[in-house]
Amino acid sequence: MIRSHLVRVPVAIVALTGIAAAEEKADLGPTQELITNTTVYVDIVDDSVERIRYVGTVASPTGGADVPVELTLRDPLGNVVGQYQPGIIPVSAGPGAYQITLDQTDLDVDGNIDSMNNWEFTVLGAGSQPIEGRVWAQRWRINGGGFGVGFGTDGSFYAVVDGGAPGRESVVEMACDGLVGFRYSLIANQDGIIDGNGRSRYPSTAWTSVGRHRVYLAPPDPALVSYDKITPVLSNTSLTPEGSCPAIAPGVDGAGAVIAFDSSVQGVAHLVCDLNRDGVFDLTSDDDFHLLVEAAQGSNSIIWNGEDNTGALVPPGTYACTLKLTVGEFHYVANDMETSYEGFRLFQVSRTQQRQGLPMYWNDTEVMFQDTVMPNTQFGLESSGPFGVDSGPYAAPAVPNVNARAWGSFTSLSRGDDALLDTYTWLDEDEVGPFPVEVRDSTIDRDGDGLVDAEEECVTGTNPLRRDTDSDGIGDFDEVRAGVSDPTEPDTDGDGIDDGTETGTDPYAPVDHDQDGLPDVVDEDDDDDGVPTVLEGSVDIDGDGLPNHLDTDDDGDG
Repeated sequence: MIRSHLVRVPVAIVALTGIAAAEEKADLGPTQELITNTTVYVDIVDDSVERIRYVGTVASPTGGADVPVELTLRDPLGNVVGQYQPGIIPVSAGPGAYQITLDQTDLDVDGNIDSMNNWEFTVLGAGSQPIEGRVWAQRWRINGGGFGVGFGTDGSFYAVVDGGAPGRESVVEMACDGLVGFRYSLIANQDGIIDGNGRSRYPSTAWTSVGRHRVYLAPPDPALVSYDKITPVLSNTSLTPEGSCPAIAPGVDGAGAVIAFDSSVQGVAHLVCDLNRDGVFDLTSDDDFHLLVEAAQGSNSIIWNGEDNTGALVPPGTYACTLKLTVGEFHYVANDMETSYEGFRLFQVSRTQQRQGLPMYWNDTEVMFQDTVMPNTQFGLESSGPFGVDSGPYAAPAVPNVNARAWGSFTSLSRGDDALLDTYTWLDEDEVGPFPVEVRDSTIDRDGDGLVDAEEECVTGTNPLRRDTDSDGIGDFDEVRAGVSDPTEPDTDGDGIDDGTETGTDPYAPVDHDQDGLPDVVDEDDDDDGVPTVLEGSVDIDGDGLPNHLDTDDDGDG
């Protein structure tokens, strides 16, 4: 196998200074109200001097003075510290992440939880000096107020990503330009949509994405984040078929390919197979196959079942595949987000607040049916392509389809409507391959028994040319699917009575004469009298109509 290791050369590195220290509405934009079912966390390092400054109000439905929102504060162990109105809040339960839950109201009775028209969470240090980068959530819930041009955010979100081992973390900035979703939530994680494999999905109600990264509204305090990572290394990579054949049988349980590997980091593995045989391993195209799984530090294995990105069976043949291991992976899953224009970009943030542009990857094939033209008369790119769209220099403006992830037209309709759009990147990688994977035909069933030849040859061991391999009176299909008796053995339990006789008329509800939980077909003592069935046989010594192996009193002597 050929090994490659990615070393990213900075496109641009820019140091920023003078950033405001409060995490508040102003960070995101004048229309960005915080919905009160957002759970906020505040990092405290020194509880002897640090305090929390809180501002939170909702608009009065009658036009009067804004209504203050009470919060409940919990210490790092989850114990309730108290309920507080807006103001300066003391903390005294030690260092750690304090949880804030907000009082949820619906003052205007419109069926929606209220959002705060004015909000701020700030950690104050010695001398009441604000400390930046201490406030985060795993899901920010925002009410932008509408779908139009003036209702989006041009702010930034900062996700803490895994650096490959405990205590090693890095930061990815998502710099927005015109991100609009009316009432929306923002999360980040390292694997995107569950079972989504890097594809955007529709409808959003049929798929799930969980917020796992801590997302800050300012660069996280270096006192809490290490801003470093481990270089990922793949080793001991191997491919072994699950079944008895040296190939994958697509769609057949137990006939996939097991790819085993050792990882030097906690990260994400990407298996990419070149299904269209163009020599390009494109994890962002349905012309190839992409499987995304989390990787632990140490030994790992993943299974490819021979289906493509859409769940269709891959045609028979030999395909080249690669395995990539990443560290610092970041996925932003836009949930029902109608517009991103001019678009957002992704940057690695260093401990000294420098920015390095990152490539962005996506595959929107599944949601393109509802796409709309952007204000520049272009459609957003369906895919980033195999090498991603580079975010470029931090100081450069966002340009749709050039250095920015863009879609929509500031209306309620777009590819993002009722969809989950996955955009991702990573900070470092290692890769092995290409290596060959053989796929066999899983559509042929020569004996017409309902089991395709590939399953019979690779998994069950039955004869693909005989409907009842062991001639026990039960067809191969029923024995395999019922999963009770052995389809290759006429007498599974070796008691001298064939499986067809012991099973009865329904192989899916086989006879269990002694009601011991073991069907007779796999029970070595069918009547539970302590004498094995093979010794009792099928004769009826006492003439009572019950063969000895089902008669607890063979000689009828009571």
